[in-house]
Amino acid sequence: MALSLIQVSFSMKITLLSVLLRPFYHPRPRKLDKMPVRVFSLWHTRKYAALTYFGLILVHDEATAASLSRQSDALCRHELIHLRQAQSTCNSWLIFYLRYGYYSLRLLPVRHHIRHAVYLLNPFEIEAYLHMYDAGYLDRLGQEGATEWRRIAAMGYRERIACLPDWLRNPAEGHDREGERKD
Repeated sequence: MALSLIQVSFSMKITLLSVLLRPFYHPRPRKLDKMPVRVFSLWHTRKYAALTYFGLILVHDEATAASLSRQSDALCRHELIHLRQAQSTCNSWLIFYLRYGYYSLRLLPVRHHIRHAVYLLNPFEIEAYLHMYDAGYLDRLGQEGATEWRRIAAMGYRERIACLPDWLRNPAEGHDREGERKD
């Protein structure tokens, strides 16, 4: 199901103007049947492979867009889980991003103690990371979308850390992204 919801266009680049105007003409999350992948060359950060932005999946370059369809679908599922989370926040991208920002701001006090805490301990990201390797997760979600983030948001920081997958919580222990031990 993940690949059927992702539309990869290798030659379709997005301009700065279209990125700035996207919040004004974006489709509602429930109206989306595909999430197009667009190359946004002005986005140079290498911390993240992809970004969900008002119904688009933005990537760094065309090579990343090409590899998106060849991966084990985990990155695709991760971004599609964000789509389903937006459906569960009153079917609004704006409310989704406001909540995402709110949870990120609440994590600012712990950013000096835990590396990348503002991103990794955000309830939306925890749910996406927990289920990005589960091929049937998107199929099991009902009309209300992905709602596990609500339960995670009620947890304390230590509980959220315990929820993280081992490969994400302890990346220096020699595990690959899927949690299997590297030899």
